[in-house]
Amino acid sequence: MVNDYAGTQPSPDAVRSLFSMSRLQHLSAEVEGKTGINQGVVQAMLPVLVPLVLNFLKTGTHARNPLSANPVLRHFLDTDADGSVDITDALAMASRRLQR
Repeated sequence: MVNDYAGTQPSPDAVRSLFSMSRLQHLSAEVEGKTGINQGVVQAMLPVLVPLVLNFLKTGTHARNPLSANPVLRHFLDTDADGSVDITDALAMASRRLQR
């Protein structure tokens, strides 16, 4: 996912791959509620922002060995800050997502 959609060009496909339509509407409504930025503006910004964020996460990819650990992505995914990305992190992310 990160490698597929990371970049500096807008990508509606990146947004569609990450968010269902209902989740996108919920997200944009939440952003509007917290920032005052109109939902339509938020949704228009996402195709630009999502590839940029993914590009940032991709910066940790090792140039000579792209299959080696990516410290930037690992830090982002390591929800309990124990230095590893494991089932505990996956469950924590799932739990946060289900609570919304």
